[in-house]
Amino acid sequence: MAGGTNTGSEYADVVYAILADRERRVILQGLSAHGMSETVSELVQRTQSDGTSGRDDQAFRIRLHHQHLPKMTDEGIVEYDHDDGSITLTSKGQQVEAVRRRTAKLLESE
Repeated sequence: MAGGTNTGSEYADVVYAILADRERRVILQGLSAHGMSETVSELVQRTQSDGTSGRDDQAFRIRLHHQHLPKMTDEGIVEYDHDDGSITLTSKGQQVEAVRRRTAKLLESE
């Protein structure tokens, strides 16, 4: 799916898969709120300070490197630079973040 042309249902599957995980939603929200880019260290520190990553920031860092960033990179949601640790939200990622925001607003109004 990554890099290719997705049908509407394939694209929906990507969006739902990304948004299904709370930590990935936090990553999207944070990147959007912080200028579309931050480093892994900044992300870990931010989520630690606001309590969204739980108590173990090392475990969160491991999940970022081995689970979330590979999936989000493969699906074209973020660009991740291994050398400097920067994570940048792509235009596709911005679309997924817009879906997350709209969904959050709908759920708040329930």
